[in-house]
Amino acid sequence: MHPPTGGTEKPWLVVVRAEPDTDHIIPAIFRAAQNGQRIYLVDVSGRHSKFVARRIAMLESFENVTLQRRGSFKTRHSEWGKLSRIRHCRPVLKHWLRSKNFSLIIHEWWGGIAEQRSMWRRVRDWFFADFPIQLQLIARSLKIPVVAMPHGHSLKVDSIASKTALQVARDSAGLLPFSDRESFEAYVVASESDREFLRKRSDMDVGNVEVWGSPRFSPEWIRRLYGESRIDLRQVHMVSPDAQVVMCFLPKWNNSIEKAPVIELLIRLARECQIVLWLREHPRKDETSLTTSEWKSLEAHHNVRRLRIDEDTTDLIVACDILLEIESSIVIDAVVLGKKVVMPRYLQDSSVILKFDHVDGVVRTHDSDSTIEAVKNLRYSEPCGEEFMRYVAAQIHSDILSYYSSQLTEVARRSL
Repeated sequence: MHPPTGGTEKPWLVVVRAEPDTDHIIPAIFRAAQNGQRIYLVDVSGRHSKFVARRIAMLESFENVTLQRRGSFKTRHSEWGKLSRIRHCRPVLKHWLRSKNFSLIIHEWWGGIAEQRSMWRRVRDWFFADFPIQLQLIARSLKIPVVAMPHGHSLKVDSIASKTALQVARDSAGLLPFSDRESFEAYVVASESDREFLRKRSDMDVGNVEVWGSPRFSPEWIRRLYGESRIDLRQVHMVSPDAQVVMCFLPKWNNSIEKAPVIELLIRLARECQIVLWLREHPRKDETSLTTSEWKSLEAHHNVRRLRIDEDTTDLIVACDILLEIESSIVIDAVVLGKKVVMPRYLQDSSVILKFDHVDGVVRTHDSDSTIEAVKNLRYSEPCGEEFMRYVAAQIHSDILSYYSSQLTEVARRSL
């Protein structure tokens, strides 16, 4: 047990909903917890994945951190799920928040509170609004500041890759309809380019958008995260010591990535006798899924392994020799750990520019042949330099974890 050494008088409420936001929010509050700040960490995911449990466990040893699991707060899209929101309607939730005397609420990026709402909308929100909206409405009435934290790490340069987001923007005069997010006390982003993107590509006035860097990719956090005891997945999957494990996290097809060329590349890699190809879908499986026939075409090759969705990404990065990736920020972990990363840029539409394209640190390839050659050439890799850490990993302060602690403490004091 670690005794508290300080912190503000009132506790903070920190809400995590799923794997992506847990991955980014836990390091954001780690230093504050380490310094003794009282924190109520509420997991509303309704599931107990190894991924979430491992990260939450990094805080549970602090006696000033209280963990609660409240699956009833989970946002549900079914009719019965919407009716169940009455269980956390405003009077019930308000009583709970007031009883804990919170000075700060931390939640992932989410829609905010629209300033102008019709009478019907106000009545509906009273009973049936999503939990994050209810939380914000009550926090406003109690004068508790709410901070919106990243649930991901943007690597795109002034572009919208998601076809869904592009359509939303087209339906809203060409801008992402984010103005309601101005209701957050602070809407935190990792880099100045993220703030500039919101200024140019959304209808936010960005007055509450604050640039704090990325705690998730601080070298200290990566050392802590990967220093945990792990499963030897090479042994679990009976991989020969001489085999070359190539890890590929299937991309979100909606992000301007065509499926057929990706599958073609994977099949070519599967034909290489020295390679063992590991494939894993995203936790939101529908975004990266393959059809049954597509899986059959891949698994027909004896050296292809379809990994479970609940396999922790950190175990997979440790176990692989090479990471084959199109756009995910998991590349940063692999580069910092000295793994070779091959990024076949031709698989994503040329209109999408990534930060990886402007710095060293990964091997970029531009056709199928050069990708196969880069994967097979174990001797060649790119070094991880200071520019990579600043520009891609958003390490804009010497001690990001401490910076987040001080910034959050400052926001919390606004409620005192």
